[in-house]
Amino acid sequence: MKFPWNDRAGKLSVLKIAALIAAFIPLVFITTGYKTNILGPRPITEAIHQTGDWAIRFFLISLAVTPLRHITRWNRLILIRRILGLTALAYAALHFSLYIVDQNWNLLRVASEIWLRIYLLIGFTTLLGLTALGITSTDGMIRRMGKNWNRLHSLAYPLAALGVLHFFMQSKADVTQATLMAGFLIALLLYRFAHARGFPLSSVWTLLVVAVLAAVGTALAEYLWFALATKIPPTRVLFANLSFSYSIRPMWWILMAALLPALWVGIKPVTHSQSRKLNPLAQK
Repeated sequence: MKFPWNDRAGKLSVLKIAALIAAFIPLVFITTGYKTNILGPRPITEAIHQTGDWAIRFFLISLAVTPLRHITRWNRLILIRRILGLTALAYAALHFSLYIVDQNWNLLRVASEIWLRIYLLIGFTTLLGLTALGITSTDGMIRRMGKNWNRLHSLAYPLAALGVLHFFMQSKADVTQATLMAGFLIALLLYRFAHARGFPLSSVWTLLVVAVLAAVGTALAEYLWFALATKIPPTRVLFANLSFSYSIRPMWWILMAALLPALWVGIKPVTHSQSRKLNPLAQK
């Protein structure tokens, strides 16, 4: 019998245990917050928002596994991709279930709201897509579907984009978190594009270019949202990225996060050469 904390050889995997623990931590905080009445005057609504936030976060983290594997050359990271993807599905399902609870279990009203409100339709479409990916994520389904499995799971990035759009549309005026998620998605798409075009993700220069482009893309995504969906002057938002008086804007967080892999790749050869100097036996 296979257990989710074992690797393919049936041995206990510390990496998978860590991923499973991480998957439950947000749920523990949300549940504790509900029980102790610290989720605000509308606890179910707040729980809906938090589960939705964690659904897109875990989804993007699951998509980050492949580029991180190429960057770090740590192939064992692939062991946790399925866990992270299913965690995203679980939080998305809980997000939708809590919405049904908030609507007093009136399924006809839920269906009507989904049909009439475009952001709910986008969110529900994302949930259906995640469900399809989750159902077909088993080893048996991979063998059974063959090449069709790759075609289906290539929809992961479009679904992530829909999830981020849903995040923007339900965020109202403050789209800081949604912009951050958009920035991380842009970075992941750039990693994917660079790898597909033959640019090595183990190269500092490739990672530096991706970091800069991801930051610029984040600023442009925020600009486009305010230009198309709000009455707030988008140029004011764009130039706010040059001010640090109140807070650090999302584009700078994305730049710092995307520079970390470049820093890691740049430092690794130095530390490796130093360890070889300290250990003469490693040179033989």
